[in-house]
Amino acid sequence: MSASDASQPTTPPHTFPTTSTCFKKALIVVKQSTDPGGEFVERAQRFLSMAGLDIHLAEASFTDGCKALWEERRQWSPDLIIVIGGDGTFLRTAQCYAPTETPMVGINRGNLGFLTRIETDSIEKYLAQLLAGDFHRGRTGISFG
Repeated sequence: MSASDASQPTTPPHTFPTTSTCFKKALIVVKQSTDPGGEFVERAQRFLSMAGLDIHLAEASFTDGCKALWEERRQWSPDLIIVIGGDGTFLRTAQCYAPTETPMVGINRGNLGFLTRIETDSIEKYLAQLLAGDFHRGRTGISFG
């Protein structure tokens, strides 16, 4: 590695929108077994906080059906949901929030990643796009250009 390479940042800097985005409150739903050290929750939470969003965390535990997430929805009403887990976690969360049509995006920690499209090495990149309004809202969640 040359001296000029060493001075280059290892991750691209992210700029945050200076105007208000359409998102103010984000709920991060995480399946604990897919992020045992909390690294991915921490990265998403840090990025969203720096962009000025209020954040709540919820564990993706569906032992009581949707009761816990319904209570979270009733008390807090997020306008963005970020799911950290696999496609199954994404689908169960979508089922709980379907009546609200709250936009959802998934960070893939499962096997397929058909619905949870953001890979863990690109969390900040895609969250920056999301906050900049550079996304499409479809039937299976948010997709990017």
